[in-house]
Amino acid sequence: ILNFLYKLHNENIIKNVSFFSRPDDATLEIDIMNKKINPLYLKNNIFLKKLKQCLNNKFTPISIRSLLPIKKKNIESHANIIIIDSELKNIEIFEPHGYKQKYSDTYESVSKYHNKIFLLKKYFRKILPKYRFINVVNYIKSISFQSKYDARSGYCVTWSTLYAHYRIINPKIKISELMKYLHKKINKNLLLRYSRYIEDKLKNKI
Repeated sequence: ILNFLYKLHNENIIKNVSFFSRPDDATLEIDIMNKKINPLYLKNNIFLKKLKQCLNNKFTPISIRSLLPIKKKNIESHANIIIIDSELKNIEIFEPHGYKQKYSDTYESVSKYHNKIFLLKKYFRKILPKYRFINVVNYIKSISFQSKYDARSGYCVTWSTLYAHYRIINPKIKISELMKYLHKKINKNLLLRYSRYIEDKLKNKI
């Protein structure tokens, strides 16, 4: 996700966005079972230093790698994206699994979802206490984005990238309106075409 966005930035396709010197370093990993959240590639103090250096620009994207418990104590990896808006002082998380209202048992997706959000809120409350944490999918209280077309096929990465891309190129649009647009307009064909665009861009085919 971050390498793709960084490439768009270097080509002047997106603006008003800051990256770490190595874009992938801006990745947090969440271990939901053990209730831990840490930078994936850096020590926490170095991650925080680099993050705060990025806040002089409007947007800073942070990639989230979630380790989700599934049956028989196995683990699967799931992608999210956070966009930090330093002008509005928002921390926006996009979760392709969509809105979830109530908790359930440990291995159910709803509990995993709420536990992840809780851990992220706690983490960012310590480092950016004046910022507001926004779960943007709460604007669409219906079927999840990912489950519309995906049966664990990796569309979480594509959806997360799509949200970040749209958010950065539409800085004046209200988040609620942006979410309604994505939910209504993005179909499987468009999602697959966008996924191909990401791949071609990263492989320097376009």
